[in-house]
Amino acid sequence: MADARRLFFALWPDPLLRANIAHAARGVARASGVEGLRMLDEKLHLTLAFLGDVEAEDEPKALAAAAALKADAFDLVLDQAGSFYRSKVLWLGASETPRALAALALGLRAALDAQGLAYDRKALAPHVTCYRDIKKGVRPLFLSQPMPWAVRHFVLVHSVGGQYHVVSQWPLQNAPV
Repeated sequence: MADARRLFFALWPDPLLRANIAHAARGVARASGVEGLRMLDEKLHLTLAFLGDVEAEDEPKALAAAAALKADAFDLVLDQAGSFYRSKVLWLGASETPRALAALALGLRAALDAQGLAYDRKALAPHVTCYRDIKKGVRPLFLSQPMPWAVRHFVLVHSVGGQYHVVSQWPLQNAPV
């Protein structure tokens, strides 16, 4: 796969929200005695679909899948922290998945299927990974200050050399007022 690029679709927080997520995660880690590799602020995101290594000739199919998708904007509230035991990550996430988020993820996956593209088929568990390689788990807990996230677009990201680069973004429709 010499011409392959590592790609994923994600929700991409703005810089202020990203800083707030990082601050809250550091607080949870400190209070819980969690040690691990803290994700750089600029890498914080919520994955919608992980494609992995995509051949250069197939990347336009990923772009076409996203462009064909019609999905509604929504508001998401990051109000929980916890960890995944197997993957050893500390995350911040939503205690409730908005219907529009579930519809966006399902629609994107259907569009990828229609283009014949492979992706990680794990069920959507809306979260932002904040620490990796943690040594002990964190039981789910509610954040003292929930963070509202006005989700108005989604992005395709290229991961290379430990850096994330947004390839393209697509607006969501019917933003709540």
